[in-house]
Amino acid sequence: MPAPYPWQEGAWARLTAQMQQGRLPHGLLISGRQGLGQLELAQTMAAAALCEDRAADGSACGRCASCHLLAGGTHPDYKLVAPEEEGGAIRVDKIRDLGQFTVLSRRHGAYKVGIVAPADRLNLYAANGLLKTLEEPSPGVVLVLVSSQPARLPGTIRSRCQMLRVPAPDGETAAAWLQAHCNRPDAARALLAVHHGSPLLAKAAAEAEQDRLRQALGRELFRVAREQADPVAVAEAWSDSDLALIVECLLAVCQDLIRGRLAGTTHMRENPDMGEALASLAPGCDVQRLFQLRDYLMQAMGWLGSSLNARLMLEDLLLTWYQQVAARD
Repeated sequence: MPAPYPWQEGAWARLTAQMQQGRLPHGLLISGRQGLGQLELAQTMAAAALCEDRAADGSACGRCASCHLLAGGTHPDYKLVAPEEEGGAIRVDKIRDLGQFTVLSRRHGAYKVGIVAPADRLNLYAANGLLKTLEEPSPGVVLVLVSSQPARLPGTIRSRCQMLRVPAPDGETAAAWLQAHCNRPDAARALLAVHHGSPLLAKAAAEAEQDRLRQALGRELFRVAREQADPVAVAEAWSDSDLALIVECLLAVCQDLIRGRLAGTTHMRENPDMGEALASLAPGCDVQRLFQLRDYLMQAMGWLGSSLNARLMLEDLLLTWYQQVAARD
């Protein structure tokens, strides 16, 4: 595969050239500000280094035994070291395990690859242990440190690593990528401005906002279905929200209700966090009405972006939801 992201092409070209020439360094420090995908670049490089039949462009073939082992998380020549908890420290026992990993014989290919991410989360004892491993390199072992704050690493560690900085993309590249991969393409430039031009941070923020809206909307849908809220009033309250998101949420809830009604399960594929509420609602729903509602919502997806009045469309959607799910003959 090529570089994971378009702004990494220069860094990826350097890595592939080193691999093809058999000159990967024993210690590599991939840095760059947060939200540029340094870990993904390190993992892509690891896949290529471990591959037994690399493609002409230097990327992993995805077909050999080594690639299958890596994809399955069982490759004996690959190790990822990370904190046990998000935001926590990397402790010395993890680095001791990494040290043991580096001295074992290779099982496949020309390299063993260990990744430490984020390396700036090493505690003092772990940093000292890593330094010892870097000072006594084993043949064919590549240790990749990933950090958005490399200045927090001891100078002794930085001096034993080859530096590879991932540059931030220009505004047009970042916006084009985010518009293609974000659930809010119309807000791509605003999201990038808030997150200092880091596309992955902007994408994560958009997804988190979408999830908050989905959960809040889900609560309102259940209130309408249980006749605890007026669908017209809910439509008015949500009139400034993303209509596409509302239709997608309604469709996902409807499909889970169909699944719950037919399979009698609390495991909801589309909305696993709403499992109990959906399971309690499903038995009282008519399957035929649910399929009619699903067909209507799929039709509504095609209306998005048309000249139809969004407020009236939302009101119609919620009234239809009420009629099909809450109303009884």
